[in-house]
Amino acid sequence: MSASEASKTQPADDLPDLFGIELERHDIPPLDNGPAKRTTRKGRKPKPAAAVPAHKTFASSIDLIADLALHQALGREGVRLLRSDSAPVVIIQVPDTAWIDPISGAANRLTRSRAHVVNAKSIARRDEEMEHTLAQAIRYGRPLVAISPDPGRLLPSSLRGAADLTVVIPPLTSRFAGRVIRRWCKGPGPSDLKNGDVAGLTIVDFAAALRPASTYEQSLERIRRAVATRRTPLVPATGPYLHELTGYGAAHAWAMAMADDVERVRNGQAKPEVLEWALVSGPPGTGKSQLAMATARTANVPLLQISISQLFTSGSGHLGTVLQRLNLFRDELMHAAAYGPVLALFEEADALPSRSSGDGAHADFWAPVITAWLLLIDEVRASGLPILLMATTNHAQALDPALTRPGRFDRHFTIMPPSDPKDLIGILRVHLGTDLAGDDLGTVARLGLGATGAEVAGWVRGARRRARQARRALRLDDLMAEVAPPDRRPWPEQQATARHEAAHAIVATRLGIHVTAASILAEGQQAGWTQLRMPSRTPTRAQLEAHAVALLAGRAADMMFGDGPDTGAATDLRQATDLVATLHGTFGLGRTLASRIPSKGGDQGWIADPVLSATVEDHLQALMQVAHTMVAADRAAITALADELLRDRVVDAVAILVTAERHRPRYRVPAGRRPPG
Repeated sequence: MSASEASKTQPADDLPDLFGIELERHDIPPLDNGPAKRTTRKGRKPKPAAAVPAHKTFASSIDLIADLALHQALGREGVRLLRSDSAPVVIIQVPDTAWIDPISGAANRLTRSRAHVVNAKSIARRDEEMEHTLAQAIRYGRPLVAISPDPGRLLPSSLRGAADLTVVIPPLTSRFAGRVIRRWCKGPGPSDLKNGDVAGLTIVDFAAALRPASTYEQSLERIRRAVATRRTPLVPATGPYLHELTGYGAAHAWAMAMADDVERVRNGQAKPEVLEWALVSGPPGTGKSQLAMATARTANVPLLQISISQLFTSGSGHLGTVLQRLNLFRDELMHAAAYGPVLALFEEADALPSRSSGDGAHADFWAPVITAWLLLIDEVRASGLPILLMATTNHAQALDPALTRPGRFDRHFTIMPPSDPKDLIGILRVHLGTDLAGDDLGTVARLGLGATGAEVAGWVRGARRRARQARRALRLDDLMAEVAPPDRRPWPEQQATARHEAAHAIVATRLGIHVTAASILAEGQQAGWTQLRMPSRTPTRAQLEAHAVALLAGRAADMMFGDGPDTGAATDLRQATDLVATLHGTFGLGRTLASRIPSKGGDQGWIADPVLSATVEDHLQALMQVAHTMVAADRAAITALADELLRDRVVDAVAILVTAERHRPRYRVPAGRRPPG
């Protein structure tokens, strides 16, 4: 009995789930193993040929993969329908275009070449052509099989409506791969395959790993090499992992959870629906994109990035090319997700104008682009593919409301510059790597408090440049020189700045406002800064007034301890004015309920209203008197904190509280406004 005949008598080992249907074997005629009767051209007798290996009973490994996949997708009833004489119409959705030709061959073998097979790879056929093909199949009583990676887009509605059966061939899984390997190698096969072992492979990649006479181990090794080759260009190869990042708050915990969920989805322990989508907002340089890259690297998934600017730089910028690039990104994303989890990053989301802004300029251009983005997001969400989508923006308030509604993004995180020196130390360590491993970065972190991750990266680059120029290793003073360069301002100016910021901090503390830190380090046009935190998302009138008094305390100190008011309080006055104006004109906390100022704030149109303008001015003058009284009563604490600022240049919340407690004011603070603790 030849090897081919022997293979037909063997049970279909691992295929009871194919419902007992005999697979087409695609036999190759066996070679004769008996005495040779033939002669060569030179009259010599050929050597006896070895028996044909079991794997030769299939024309190729790719045919085996296609046959098994098609039978599994159709099931018992589907196979019977396709083989019947009822001229059925069957649509087969495949993971990508590489599957189309192999599945076409499998369909022909299954129907013994009776079926009309239609391949829709990229462009849908015209409806009239498809209707003619459908009519011909019905006329001659032959099945019609349409194969496409995206039937909804690439097949006309006439065919989709006539379909008796639509089946989906899923991407490669570990279970299916193990079945194919057992069938190819004729044996019990591997049992330790995981979805990660085949994630990202096309049918061609998988078939290429199955060679004649290969062992299970050799086949598995080729498969794993192919997976590594497929993943490497897309998975971030550099940058920190999530556990190395600090200062991201709730966003960090979410990202860690998503990395775990991605692994569960990859291993078949959870469905893609567990992956939450997130919008991450915050000032420039706070590490929003870095969070996405660290998530992709930690989860070991491809990262596909796109932004509005890329839509224009990758083509002519005309509406048609912009929409075409969007469709291309969608296709790339869906193709990648067909083989395993993918992280998609939509950067600069605020570059998409909001349709609710009231600005009609270029609306004819932007409306289709915004609609295409929304449809893309909905299509990706509805696909059921393992896609984790993150969007970043510097201005969340500028986004189109349709983009942020429930059902598109599950979570919204705001990332601000670190307010805790420990978080800033963590960011410094990420950028320093192994440099300054044994040095205490506490002083550097206190001096740099309030800086973004991008600014920290700039400090480290500058410090390394200093070390290179000096031809030595990096030292702590190199970093210190970048974070806090020597103050070149005259000493009286430094003293005035210290008193100004100390007054903000002490008065705010007396009023129960949390002060994160205060500094006399000059930044841009600012001679110093004090970080105040609003106590509530829905503040009362008393809380708004207290915040305004704390803002005005710096000007009061300038007038009381210095040479009088100067231009250094301009920002304080603007913020205090906005607070008082919205108190009266937006929040209904004054004498009237009428809302005359947009809730977004910052609108100065109220100045044209003489009544409201006078009300705001009178209220500010009254609050300024309160600030004067409090600064005069707390002169000792303000002076002591100013001395600390001149010495350390930055003081944190603990130092401010200690100084305020050590020097009590010369008045009684109302019980309701005492700082907690």
